[in-house]
Amino acid sequence: MKKKCSAAVLLALCLLMLAAGALAAQAPAVVSLEVVTTLSGKLPRDPETFVVRLTAGDASTPMPGGQTGGTYDIGIAGVNKTGNVGHFPGITFDHVGVYTYTLAQIPGSDRNCTYDSRSYTLTVNVLNSADMQRLETVVTCVENGGGAKSDSNYFHNAYKAANGGVTPTGVSDMWPYCIAGCAALTGVSRVLATRLRRKEEDLEDTVLAEDDGDE
Repeated sequence: MKKKCSAAVLLALCLLMLAAGALAAQAPAVVSLEVVTTLSGKLPRDPETFVVRLTAGDASTPMPGGQTGGTYDIGIAGVNKTGNVGHFPGITFDHVGVYTYTLAQIPGSDRNCTYDSRSYTLTVNVLNSADMQRLETVVTCVENGGGAKSDSNYFHNAYKAANGGVTPTGVSDMWPYCIAGCAALTGVSRVLATRLRRKEEDLEDTVLAEDDGDE
């Protein structure tokens, strides 16, 4: 009886070792993330570089390129309106699990640009393949406060139009400059009118003085 129990335990240990070996030999999964930004309005002469940040859900979450630190930034040059593409280095997953990230854009410093403030939650489900030879991933992305996202167009940044954009109230955002210009013109007109009036008064005084002298 003892021999049979020992044999059963040995067999179970062998099976566990074989299973562990099979799992250890599984090929890891790699996820590559593409981010697209679009633009509108009058683009600056020197293209702005937009910074997009990926933040890990916790310290055990793999990062792009095997980096550590919990955050990874990429820069995307805003060279056109239709779509500027940036890529994070591949993220390697070698263990089954559920991993989450936050994707957001860091606001820039151009006063003529309204930066997209949306953020997204990226979830990576890592699973065993059917043949247990590799790991597979299912990636989902949800806009925080919104619905699921099906494409890679994440951020839209809006520059002011060449002649001044239009505010939500329908008033041109150039109105402060227009008011300042009108005020300046009014001031100049008053100065000119005052000077002209003084010249006329001086001329009248001169004429009167000449008339008195003739008398």
